[in-house]
Amino acid sequence: MRDHLNDQVHCLQTLVDGLDDRDLADLTARCLSVLEAGRKLVLTGLGKTVPVCEKVVGTLHSVGLPAAFVHANTAVHGDLGAIGPGDLVLVLSKSGGTSETLELVRHLKERQTQVIALVFAPESALEALADRTIRLRLTREERIWGVLPCNSTLGFLCVLQGLVLALVEALGIDERVFLSNHPGGMIGQKVTE
Repeated sequence: MRDHLNDQVHCLQTLVDGLDDRDLADLTARCLSVLEAGRKLVLTGLGKTVPVCEKVVGTLHSVGLPAAFVHANTAVHGDLGAIGPGDLVLVLSKSGGTSETLELVRHLKERQTQVIALVFAPESALEALADRTIRLRLTREERIWGVLPCNSTLGFLCVLQGLVLALVEALGIDERVFLSNHPGGMIGQKVTE
């Protein structure tokens, strides 16, 4: 098992080392601009990116930032109503070529939303549709078959958690906001002590 853990750490370090600081600064600035305009961040994806999106949206909520998750499959069956003009949509797609994701992005463009794609593919159909693309580097998925979505989901999660922390810092969000939104569990017990 340790070999697999070390492989994940290595792949994640390679991903982080391959990120362009200008891309990260631009991503943060775009998100800040949308939030400061009173709009929200929306995350969307398919398959194994879904729990990543849900976790990041939960973290955004816990620090008091407006966010939503819209599943790329159900978006075109009514869930587009959760996305309004001026919102920024972060689209997670390893390949950048799934038909559901591409159809969703075409509809998002009609809604005057900003679309930022996070992809691992060097070139993709999604990149041609998005306002901005952040390309992530994937050494490999995992060491057994090379297809289980392990390192790609870890990479998405790492980058997006870094984004949330950058937003918290830039907006000067106080720890008390988080604590007031988290009255349950051990964190909540510490607040009441």
